[in-house]
Amino acid sequence: NVSLTVSTENLSCEIVLSMITKKIKVGMKEYFNFGGQAFAGYFPVDIGTAFLYKIEEDEFIPIDTTEFDTLGCYIFYQLIEGDYKVKTFPSASSVHAGDYLPTYFGNALLWTKAETIKLSAAAWDYDISMVPNHSYSAGGGLIDGVVTLDGKNTLMEDIEIILFNQNNNCLTYIKSDKNGIFEFSGLAYGTYKVMAEVPGKYTYPTTITLSEGHPAIEDINIIVYDEDIYYGIGDELNNKLTGLGDPYPNPARNYVNFKFNLLEAGNVQIFILNQGGQVVDKSNSHYNTGESFVQLNTANLSSGMYKVMVLFGNEKHIKSFIKIN
Repeated sequence: NVSLTVSTENLSCEIVLSMITKKIKVGMKEYFNFGGQAFAGYFPVDIGTAFLYKIEEDEFIPIDTTEFDTLGCYIFYQLIEGDYKVKTFPSASSVHAGDYLPTYFGNALLWTKAETIKLSAAAWDYDISMVPNHSYSAGGGLIDGVVTLDGKNTLMEDIEIILFNQNNNCLTYIKSDKNGIFEFSGLAYGTYKVMAEVPGKYTYPTTITLSEGHPAIEDINIIVYDEDIYYGIGDELNNKLTGLGDPYPNPARNYVNFKFNLLEAGNVQIFILNQGGQVVDKSNSHYNTGESFVQLNTANLSSGMYKVMVLFGNEKHIKSFIKIN
C-alpha cells in the first residue's frame, strides 16, 4: 500500500489533513491488438481513418492513426493494457464523404459521449456506426470565424467545427484552414449552434440566429485552452464570471466548496464531470452580482478525478478535484 497525505487550509485558517491510500500492483503490463469495423448505415465505410487516444489520469493522448481497408476494418497493434477511445471518419474520397460525420466508438459524435475501451485482452468487435448528418435547407446565411490557441493569437489548423440546428441535430462539419478560419455558407435563416470538437477539451455550443436583418455572423472567436474551449462573437470574450476559486477541500469526501464573482446577475449552470467527460451531477440556479459561495455534495461519487464546469452565458470555466472514500 502507498499513502499520500494532503494538507489544505480552509477559510477559518484551519489545517485539514486528508490521506489517500492505494494498493499498487507491481509487475509487467501486457500488450494486445484490437480493432473493429466502421459502418455507414448497413455497409462498411470504403475509405476512412481511425484515430486512437489513450486516457491517462485526466489527459487525452493521441497515440496512433490507421487507415480502413476496403471492408471498413481498422486495427491497432501491440497496445499496452489501459483505457482508450477511438474516433473514425470517412476520407474525402469516400463515397460516404459529406453524408456521415466523424464518430467515436459508442456511436457518439462527441468525445464526452463516447464509450471507453478498457483494453485487457485482444478483441475485434469494437464496431462503430457512423453518425449521419441531418438534411437542411439552403439560403443566403453565413457563419464564419477563427480558431486560436490559448489567447496567444496562434492560429489553429484542422480543428473540427460542428454545425447543429436549434433541435441539436448535427447538420455538417468543417475543419479550420491553415489560417484558423472556418466558414458555413449557403444557410437558410434560422437558429444554429456552433461547436468545436477537440478530443479531451471540454466545450459547449454557442447559439447564433441568422435573419434578413442579420444574414451573416462573421466574427466568431473560438479559443482553445489546455482543458477547455471558449467562444465569443466580436468582443464578447470579456468574462462576466470571474474569480472562480479552486475547489476545497481537495481531496474531497462528502462535499466540495468553491467561490465565484458575477459582474451581472443571471443563471449559472454547474456540472460535475467524471474522467470520461460524462455529467454525474448538475444544477441550474440564479445568482446575484458579487461573490457567491457554492457547496456541492460529493458523498455518492466514486473515488477518482473530477472536474467542476461552471457555465454562464457563453462562458465556461473548469476546475479539478479528487474524490476519495
